Amino acid sequence: MCMLSSIALYAEEGGINNTVKDKLKEYVDNKDVKSLVFVRYTGGSEAEVSLYKKDKDGFNSDFNCHAYIGKNGIGKEKEGDSKTPLGDFGIIQAFGIKANPGTTIEYLNINKNHYCCDEDCQYYNKIIDAEAVNHKCKGEHIIDYVPQYNYGFFIDYNKEGVYPKGSAIFFHVKGKRPYTAGCIAVKEEDMISILKEIDANTRVIIYGDKNAGVFPPGVK
Repeated sequence: MCMLSSIALYAEEGGINNTVKDKLKEYVDNKDVKSLVFVRYTGGSEAEVSLYKKDKDGFNSDFNCHAYIGKNGIGKEKEGDSKTPLGDFGIIQAFGIKANPGTTIEYLNINKNHYCCDEDCQYYNKIIDAEAVNHKCKGEHIIDYVPQYNYGFFIDYNKEGVYPKGSAIFFHVKGKRPYTAGCIAVKEEDMISILKEIDANTRVIIYGDKNAGVFPPGVK
Protein backbone atom coordinates (compact mmCIF):
# COMPACT_ATOMS: atom_id res chain seq x y z
CA MET A 1 0.00 0.00 0.00
CA CYS A 2 1.14 3.56 -0.68
CA MET A 3 1.44 6.05 2.14
CA LEU A 4 -0.81 9.03 1.58
CA SER A 5 0.64 12.47 2.23
CA SER A 6 0.19 16.07 1.18
CA ILE A 7 3.21 18.28 0.69
CA ALA A 8 2.62 21.66 -0.95
CA LEU A 9 5.39 23.05 -3.14
CA TYR A 10 6.28 26.00 -0.97
CA ALA A 11 5.46 24.45 2.39
CA GLU A 12 8.15 24.63 5.03
CA GLU A 13 8.72 20.88 5.27
CA GLY A 14 12.01 19.65 6.70
CA GLY A 15 13.67 16.74 5.01
CA ILE A 16 12.44 17.34 1.46
CA ASN A 17 15.51 16.65 -0.69
CA ASN A 18 16.96 19.59 -2.63
CA THR A 19 16.64 17.58 -5.85
CA VAL A 20 12.90 17.31 -5.27
CA LYS A 21 12.55 20.99 -4.37
CA ASP A 22 14.52 22.05 -7.45
CA LYS A 23 12.49 19.89 -9.80
CA LEU A 24 9.16 20.98 -8.31
CA LYS A 25 10.17 24.59 -8.89
CA GLU A 26 11.47 23.83 -12.38
CA TYR A 27 8.17 22.36 -13.51
CA VAL A 28 5.62 24.33 -11.49
CA ASP A 29 5.08 26.86 -14.32
CA ASN A 30 5.26 24.31 -17.12
CA LYS A 31 1.69 23.97 -18.34
CA ASP A 32 2.33 20.61 -19.98
CA VAL A 33 3.85 18.84 -16.99
CA LYS A 34 1.15 18.04 -14.43
CA SER A 35 2.84 15.22 -12.53
CA LEU A 36 6.31 14.14 -11.44
CA VAL A 37 7.51 10.71 -10.34
CA PHE A 38 10.57 10.74 -8.08
CA VAL A 39 12.70 7.64 -7.50
CA ARG A 40 15.02 8.16 -4.53
CA TYR A 41 17.82 5.65 -4.12
CA THR A 42 18.00 4.37 -0.54
CA GLY A 43 20.84 1.89 -0.85
CA GLY A 44 21.57 -1.55 -2.22
CA SER A 45 18.87 -2.36 -4.77
CA GLU A 46 16.11 -0.36 -3.10
CA ALA A 47 14.42 2.97 -3.62
CA GLU A 48 11.39 5.03 -2.64
CA VAL A 49 8.95 6.25 -5.27
CA SER A 50 6.94 9.46 -4.74
CA LEU A 51 4.27 10.84 -7.04
CA TYR A 52 3.55 14.57 -7.12
CA LYS A 53 0.56 16.07 -8.91
CA LYS A 54 -0.08 19.70 -9.70
CA ASP A 55 -3.09 21.69 -8.51
CA LYS A 56 -3.81 25.41 -8.18
CA ASP A 57 -1.44 25.67 -5.21
CA GLY A 58 1.49 23.88 -6.83
CA PHE A 59 2.64 20.29 -6.58
CA ASN A 60 1.37 17.95 -3.89
CA SER A 61 2.52 14.43 -3.12
CA ASP A 62 -0.18 11.80 -3.67
CA PHE A 63 1.76 8.88 -2.25
CA ASN A 64 5.04 7.08 -1.89
CA CYS A 65 5.92 3.41 -2.06
CA HIS A 66 8.85 1.03 -1.99
CA ALA A 67 10.68 -0.03 -5.15
CA TYR A 68 13.46 -2.34 -6.26
CA ILE A 69 16.05 -1.05 -8.70
CA GLY A 70 19.16 -2.45 -10.39
CA LYS A 71 21.08 -5.25 -8.68
CA ASN A 72 24.22 -3.07 -8.71
CA GLY A 73 22.53 0.17 -7.64
CA ILE A 74 22.44 3.41 -9.60
CA GLY A 75 24.58 5.20 -12.18
CA LYS A 76 24.00 3.19 -15.35
CA GLU A 77 26.80 3.42 -17.91
CA LYS A 78 26.41 0.49 -20.30
CA GLU A 79 24.31 -2.46 -21.41
CA GLY A 80 24.29 -5.28 -18.90
CA ASP A 81 25.75 -3.42 -15.90
CA SER A 82 22.58 -4.05 -13.84
CA LYS A 83 22.42 -0.41 -12.76
CA THR A 84 19.53 2.03 -12.84
CA PRO A 85 20.21 5.34 -14.63
CA LEU A 86 20.22 8.71 -12.88
CA GLY A 87 18.46 11.69 -14.42
CA ASP A 88 15.25 13.37 -15.52
CA PHE A 89 13.35 11.30 -18.07
CA GLY A 90 10.19 11.37 -20.13
CA ILE A 91 7.84 8.50 -20.94
CA ILE A 92 7.82 6.76 -24.31
CA GLN A 93 4.78 4.52 -23.85
CA ALA A 94 2.90 2.31 -21.44
CA PHE A 95 2.48 -1.40 -22.05
CA GLY A 96 1.36 -4.63 -20.47
CA ILE A 97 0.56 -8.29 -20.79
CA LYS A 98 -2.70 -7.40 -19.07
CA ALA A 99 -5.21 -4.90 -20.49
CA ASN A 100 -4.87 -1.16 -19.99
CA PRO A 101 -5.73 -0.49 -16.32
CA GLY A 102 -6.92 3.04 -17.05
CA THR A 103 -3.92 5.10 -18.11
CA THR A 104 -4.25 7.87 -20.69
CA ILE A 105 -0.75 7.11 -22.00
CA GLU A 106 -0.55 5.28 -25.32
CA TYR A 107 -0.79 1.63 -24.24
CA LEU A 108 0.70 -1.34 -26.06
CA ASN A 109 -1.05 -4.67 -25.47
CA ILE A 110 1.81 -7.16 -25.40
CA ASN A 111 1.66 -10.27 -27.56
CA LYS A 112 4.10 -13.07 -28.42
CA ASN A 113 5.82 -11.00 -31.11
CA HIS A 114 6.93 -8.13 -28.87
CA TYR A 115 10.58 -7.78 -27.87
CA CYS A 116 12.74 -5.00 -26.50
CA CYS A 117 15.85 -5.10 -28.62
CA ASP A 118 19.29 -5.07 -26.95
CA GLU A 119 21.31 -5.81 -30.09
CA ASP A 120 23.57 -3.46 -32.06
CA CYS A 121 21.06 -2.64 -34.79
CA GLN A 122 18.46 -0.08 -35.86
CA TYR A 123 16.00 -1.41 -33.27
CA TYR A 124 18.27 -1.05 -30.25
CA ASN A 125 16.37 0.16 -27.15
CA LYS A 126 13.00 -0.08 -28.87
CA ILE A 127 9.98 -2.28 -28.27
CA ILE A 128 9.27 -3.95 -31.59
CA ASP A 129 6.89 -6.42 -33.15
CA ALA A 130 9.64 -8.74 -34.40
CA GLU A 131 7.36 -10.46 -36.90
CA ALA A 132 6.12 -7.19 -38.37
CA VAL A 133 9.64 -5.82 -38.91
CA ASN A 134 11.09 -9.22 -39.89
CA HIS A 135 13.80 -9.15 -37.22
CA LYS A 136 14.99 -12.27 -35.37
CA CYS A 137 15.35 -10.43 -32.09
CA LYS A 138 17.51 -11.78 -29.28
CA GLY A 139 16.37 -9.17 -26.77
CA GLU A 140 13.77 -9.40 -24.01
CA HIS A 141 10.75 -11.43 -25.07
CA ILE A 142 8.35 -9.31 -23.06
CA ILE A 143 5.49 -11.76 -22.73
CA ASP A 144 7.77 -14.23 -20.91
CA TYR A 145 8.09 -11.93 -17.89
CA VAL A 146 5.09 -12.49 -15.64
CA PRO A 147 4.23 -10.72 -13.39
CA GLN A 148 6.93 -8.14 -14.13
CA TYR A 149 5.43 -6.93 -17.39
CA ASN A 150 1.80 -7.32 -16.46
CA TYR A 151 1.90 -3.51 -16.44
CA GLY A 152 4.66 -1.02 -17.09
CA PHE A 153 5.92 2.02 -18.89
CA PHE A 154 9.04 2.72 -20.89
CA ILE A 155 11.17 5.74 -19.87
CA ASP A 156 13.30 7.53 -22.44
CA TYR A 157 16.76 6.78 -21.07
CA ASN A 158 19.07 6.56 -24.12
CA LYS A 159 16.23 7.60 -26.41
CA GLU A 160 18.77 8.12 -29.21
CA GLY A 161 19.40 4.36 -29.15
CA VAL A 162 23.18 4.61 -28.79
CA TYR A 163 24.69 1.11 -28.47
CA PRO A 164 25.73 -0.12 -25.88
CA LYS A 165 24.67 2.70 -23.56
CA GLY A 166 21.78 0.65 -22.19
CA SER A 167 18.27 -0.43 -23.11
CA ALA A 168 14.87 -1.46 -21.77
CA ILE A 169 14.66 0.79 -18.71
CA PHE A 170 11.10 0.32 -17.55
CA PHE A 171 8.86 1.00 -14.60
CA HIS A 172 7.20 -2.38 -14.00
CA VAL A 173 5.76 -4.83 -11.49
CA LYS A 174 7.99 -6.54 -8.92
CA GLY A 175 9.04 -10.13 -9.55
CA LYS A 176 10.39 -12.72 -7.12
CA ARG A 177 13.86 -11.21 -6.81
CA PRO A 178 14.67 -8.20 -4.57
CA TYR A 179 16.34 -6.34 -7.46
CA THR A 180 16.07 -5.72 -11.20
CA ALA A 181 18.45 -5.60 -14.16
CA GLY A 182 18.19 -1.79 -14.11
CA CYS A 183 14.46 -1.06 -14.14
CA ILE A 184 12.28 0.31 -11.32
CA ALA A 185 9.86 -2.28 -9.91
CA VAL A 186 6.92 -1.70 -7.58
CA LYS A 187 4.00 -3.80 -6.31
CA GLU A 188 1.34 -4.45 -8.92
CA GLU A 189 -1.30 -2.39 -7.12
CA ASP A 190 1.14 0.53 -6.95
CA MET A 191 1.97 0.19 -10.65
CA ILE A 192 -1.72 0.38 -11.49
CA SER A 193 -2.18 3.44 -9.25
CA ILE A 194 0.78 5.22 -10.84
CA LEU A 195 -0.40 4.47 -14.38
CA LYS A 196 -3.83 5.89 -13.60
CA GLU A 197 -2.37 9.13 -12.23
CA ILE A 198 0.37 9.96 -14.76
CA ASP A 199 0.16 11.04 -18.39
CA ALA A 200 2.38 11.28 -21.46
CA ASN A 201 4.05 14.48 -20.19
CA THR A 202 4.97 13.14 -16.75
CA ARG A 203 8.65 13.40 -15.84
CA VAL A 204 10.48 10.60 -14.01
CA ILE A 205 13.38 11.82 -11.85
CA ILE A 206 15.80 9.20 -10.54
CA TYR A 207 18.27 10.53 -7.99
CA GLY A 208 20.38 9.69 -4.97
CA ASP A 209 23.83 9.12 -3.56
CA LYS A 210 25.62 6.14 -5.10
CA ASN A 211 27.05 5.42 -1.64
CA ALA A 212 23.67 5.37 0.13
CA GLY A 213 23.52 2.47 2.54
CA VAL A 214 27.22 1.72 2.14
CA PHE A 215 29.17 1.64 5.41
CA PRO A 216 32.92 1.52 6.14
CA PRO A 217 34.31 -1.88 7.21
CA GLY A 218 33.22 -2.74 10.75
CA VAL A 219 30.48 -0.10 10.86
CA LYS A 220 26.77 -0.93 10.63
